[in-house]
Amino acid sequence: MALSYGDLVTVRYPDGALYTGKIGRPGESGGAVIRPNTPLGNALLGKRFGVGARVEYSVPGQGTFVVTLEELEKADEGCA
Repeated sequence: MALSYGDLVTVRYPDGALYTGKIGRPGESGGAVIRPNTPLGNALLGKRFGVGARVEYSVPGQGTFVVTLEELEKADEGCA
C-alpha cells in the first residue's frame, strides 16, 4: 500500500537521528508534519515503502540524502 496523507512515519538519518512525522496535506502545518512539497515529503508520498526501506531524496544546493524507514503507521490503521 502506498504512503498517503495522514500516515505516521519514523525515519532514521545516517547519523542515527530519528524523526517521526505525519505526512501532511498541502498547506497543513504543525510541529511534526512532513509537508508533501518538501523533498522528503515528495519522496515518500504515493510511494510503496515498507519498514526497512531506504528512501533517497535530493535537496537543491545541499545534495542527496538517504534515510531508512523505521516505523510506519497507516492513517486508517490507527482509527478505532
